[in-house]
Amino acid sequence: MVYSIPLSKNMLDLSTLLELLGYSDSPHFRKKESDFEPESAHLFRLAKEQNPKKKYKVKGFYVFKTNETDEAQLTTRPAVCVAEATTVEDARALHKHIWNLGNVPFLLVRLPNQIRVYSGFRYDNEATPIISEQSESKSKLREALSDFTAASIDSARIWQVQRERLDTQHRVDTTLLANLGELAQALSKHCSPKLDDLETAHALIGKFVYLRYLRDRNILSDEWLANREIDLDQVFGQAATVDGLKKLVDALEARFNGDIFHVDFEKLSDSHVQLVSSVFAGDAIYANGTGYIRQLHLKFQAYDFRHIPVETLSSIYEQFLHAQQRGRSDGAYYTPEILADYLLSEINSVRELQPGMHILDASAGSGIFLVLAYRRLIELERRKIKPKSIAPTRLHEILLESIYGVERQRDACNVAIFSLILTLLSYIDPPELHANENFKFPSLFEDLDFPSDPPNKEARIFRADFFNPAIEHSALRNKFDVIVGNPPWTELTPKTNGEEYARDWIKKEKNVTGNSVSEAFALKTGRLLTDDGVVGLLLKATTLFNLEAKRFRQNLFKEFSVARVTNFANLRNNLFGGRVKQPAATLVFRKNSEDRKGMPILHVAPFAVNQEVAGSATQLWVLTIHSSDMQWVSQSDALKGDTATWKLALWGTVRDAHALDRMRHLFPLTLTEFCESKGWGKKMPRQGAELRYQGNEEKVIYCDELRGKKRFDTKAFNQAVKDGLYFSIPSQTLTSIPDEECYVRERGGLSGLSVNRPPHLLISAAWKNFLLFSDQYFAVPARQMGISSPSNSDEDSNLLRALAVYLGSSLADYALFFHVPEWGLYNTMTIVVVKEVRKIPTPDFTPSQISSLVKAHEKLIKEENTFQLKESAVHESKTKQLLIDRAVFDALKIPDELRSIVEDFRDTRLPLDKGRSVLETLGKPPSVAELEAYGRTLQDELERFLLGEAYVSVEILASPDLIVCEVKLHSDNRPADYVVKVSETTNQPNEQKKLRALRHKLGEEFSQWVYVDRCLRIYANNVIQIFKSPRLMDWTRTQALNDADDLIAEILTDGEPAR
Repeated sequence: MVYSIPLSKNMLDLSTLLELLGYSDSPHFRKKESDFEPESAHLFRLAKEQNPKKKYKVKGFYVFKTNETDEAQLTTRPAVCVAEATTVEDARALHKHIWNLGNVPFLLVRLPNQIRVYSGFRYDNEATPIISEQSESKSKLREALSDFTAASIDSARIWQVQRERLDTQHRVDTTLLANLGELAQALSKHCSPKLDDLETAHALIGKFVYLRYLRDRNILSDEWLANREIDLDQVFGQAATVDGLKKLVDALEARFNGDIFHVDFEKLSDSHVQLVSSVFAGDAIYANGTGYIRQLHLKFQAYDFRHIPVETLSSIYEQFLHAQQRGRSDGAYYTPEILADYLLSEINSVRELQPGMHILDASAGSGIFLVLAYRRLIELERRKIKPKSIAPTRLHEILLESIYGVERQRDACNVAIFSLILTLLSYIDPPELHANENFKFPSLFEDLDFPSDPPNKEARIFRADFFNPAIEHSALRNKFDVIVGNPPWTELTPKTNGEEYARDWIKKEKNVTGNSVSEAFALKTGRLLTDDGVVGLLLKATTLFNLEAKRFRQNLFKEFSVARVTNFANLRNNLFGGRVKQPAATLVFRKNSEDRKGMPILHVAPFAVNQEVAGSATQLWVLTIHSSDMQWVSQSDALKGDTATWKLALWGTVRDAHALDRMRHLFPLTLTEFCESKGWGKKMPRQGAELRYQGNEEKVIYCDELRGKKRFDTKAFNQAVKDGLYFSIPSQTLTSIPDEECYVRERGGLSGLSVNRPPHLLISAAWKNFLLFSDQYFAVPARQMGISSPSNSDEDSNLLRALAVYLGSSLADYALFFHVPEWGLYNTMTIVVVKEVRKIPTPDFTPSQISSLVKAHEKLIKEENTFQLKESAVHESKTKQLLIDRAVFDALKIPDELRSIVEDFRDTRLPLDKGRSVLETLGKPPSVAELEAYGRTLQDELERFLLGEAYVSVEILASPDLIVCEVKLHSDNRPADYVVKVSETTNQPNEQKKLRALRHKLGEEFSQWVYVDRCLRIYANNVIQIFKSPRLMDWTRTQALNDADDLIAEILTDGEPAR
């Protein structure tokens, strides 16, 4: 996909083009290797690498920030690669080169008579121009390239207007994985004989990836092959044979001492080798009724394994593992490169990686963490020496002195070793390699089930179970400076096979809950550290929230000093490309010590709505961290192990913590205490009894009170009612209890019967589903909750009705949300637990409050009496929620600040759980009324802090792409007629011109602030200017409270405002 802009010959030289784009004087245009961080310098070198047969030259990259705080410095990412080429053919060759890198969104190529802009995420053989500009005018040329200017990139506009060019489905990694997967299927379906052994098939494919890399790098040069009498046609092409392949593999092993992707040749036939070799030579497979036929295939012609990053090649592990029906069942998930890079950056922020460190991945998988760590160590070494080239022997030494991995699966070990060797080779020029005949690859592999005799001293990748005690004397005999990884997320059950070592380890470790293997990994890795060592792990985010994991959290934060936590729950839909729905989190921690005790924990929670660059891509290709995504958690709070600590860190602010305290002050009784005070019994609400059949193995008793009665059928209700919270009981959902099911467990089964008796209130375990008051007897289902009054009085019936409305309010939702594990971590899941429902702060209703809420209940029932139980009869749940909330807020006289926080949580924060889809509503510009509400809230909060020493005026100017809020402090008294002023630039050309000029000035002074902050504040004397994008979610009343807190905190901290 390409833009083509014709020019007069030699009309525009490169320096003029760069000036026209705004690149020339920008610090974000990088032209030399030293401009890049160690994490990304190799990509610049790969891009700069010349093809001797083509005439093109990369001149530089325009990059964008992904994070900028004192706490962390993540790698910048390229936006546009700028290059020159002599011909269109050369430009297309460069496009292929950049596409194979897989990480450059756009390529801008200057040719003698035209400029072309390519999508770096898509490559085809034609690249037909889709835009043509005939004019030689610089102004028109600037307009044609406006999407790719410095201003467009710095403001993040490029990612909005060019969104369709950023589809990762056409990137090199996605297409390569798909093609290799198709090839594996062809071996098992369309080859004669069929190759059904997937491990052998994947080893064969991996071997050809390796050989193709060596060939593309010219390590397998014609001269080298001729000297060993190897016929390339017998390896690549339709005449390939098993013997020909084996001869080359033996020669490589003899030369380099490396068995990369061990292949069992006894299991192969010539047809297997011919099929794979033909595809790598450029053929495609199309199945017919008798076998397969070959045709020319663009994609394998398009791949240049010399330039595809090693990290991309190592990702074939995912295809191998999951094709063998493993991975998910083992709790193992492929780690995307951006996530691995992020975790290493987090570790590096706590302790910088240095040559000589011992680095372990105890669940190595494809080796992505080890490859990135090894590369960082090499780049650090390169920066110390001149010339920059590192001798092969030193690369060998760095690998052996620093890199260690443990992995249970042989094919994963294969990929890890392959990836590390290719990383080593990527820093060696082929002539240097061939000149050093004594240089050999390290023999990295050791299978601890079949150990070498004598032991392999170069073994660094061990096929072993991390919990096997025997490993302590080999792979884990040393302490480690850095331990990193993505351990299995398995929870062991009695039926789980192959986990005997982990099961035995967990039995001895009292601090692991729920038989969680990842928790066991966390504890064991922490105990393998040196005194200054650091662990960084990717775990299930639910580890921070599950109620049963409270003991684990308490002990983890006691035994270790946790430095950083990043919760990716809000990115769960596209962090792993849709393959994993479990929310993920990273933990970085060290051994505890006196000087580390009490140090606060940095919590980071990136939200999908702030991923402006990647947008709604199925697979995130870049991760941006906003300053608003960060907050601190105290060690004392973490030591409590409470779910609420981490729910507040993910979803809340200090304001929310205060609001929850305010609720508890307003309503000192919990729901359980409220019920007990009314004489309704202890431990209310209770879950319904689980009915049994006679004849079960467990002891049961017959319940006469159930005979001839009905029970509530949750499944029937969910089929009948499609949306929203309901207060009415459809008659179809009450079904008769068969006599043979009128049994409950002898032990404890009777306790659930009390909530069946009227008047009672049925509460859904899914919370926002139903709150059903009834004066009829029916059995409350198991796992659903109920409250019952034994008095059967009108007074208690009305009280239960009032309670139903209160529990249906956003106020009760707000109190509960921060204490339950799943709500806000999984899509559409509002599952709650009875233990936390019992803790909801509950008003001791006055008679007038009961009367008001009963009227609201009657109104709700009246509206629901139109029940037709059809899919078309779906209530407007939002309208109903507003009715409930208005009734509750008014009846209980909820304070304005608490009310606004709860309403904003309902309308603008909780919807963020749906990801970027909510931007259709929350991303729209705020109305004048909404901006006025923001301004008044900000003004009131600042004046409350000033205690009458000054008054605050607020003026807001809104345009389609920027909103400015100006806050002034006045020493005199506020005029009686003062109001917050809001102006829009619609039909005000002069004001629009001013804002455009202001935005341009901001871009120069605070370049790319929109990538890392939702808010920019500038201070001058008694004036504060707040700049934000025009998104409703950034201009709410709660956000005004938070902005006021930030302003006040900065003044108190520094003595004066600071940006």
